[in-house]
Amino acid sequence: MTTSTIVNVNWKGALGGATNATLLDNDFHQGRYLITSDTNLPITVNFSQLANEAKVNLKTLRLRYKNKTYKNFPIFGLDSPGITGEYVEIGAKVVAKKNSTAGEKFPQYMLIIEEQ
Repeated sequence: MTTSTIVNVNWKGALGGATNATLLDNDFHQGRYLITSDTNLPITVNFSQLANEAKVNLKTLRLRYKNKTYKNFPIFGLDSPGITGEYVEIGAKVVAKKNSTAGEKFPQYMLIIEEQ
């Protein structure tokens, strides 16, 4: 491999234009989580990658909440999702450096949502 391999999955779950790899069975997913709260307190959302795959990184993270897209973390003062809940949707660019090994990759991340 002479360049980094990029798979870009947007928060809608579609492949983005930066993707330069062929995916086996077109197997990719965005993160989608239903969050709820029994209070009206605002929430904070934070994200960090766990770096569990050698030479594979999550970049250009996008988080969608209540029809707004965020790209900087942590995010403070978001409206409560309420008792019925709201979806948090996540997309990211996955970059495998040119000297990474071939095969399936499962980069992991931590999503932390706290009431303030």
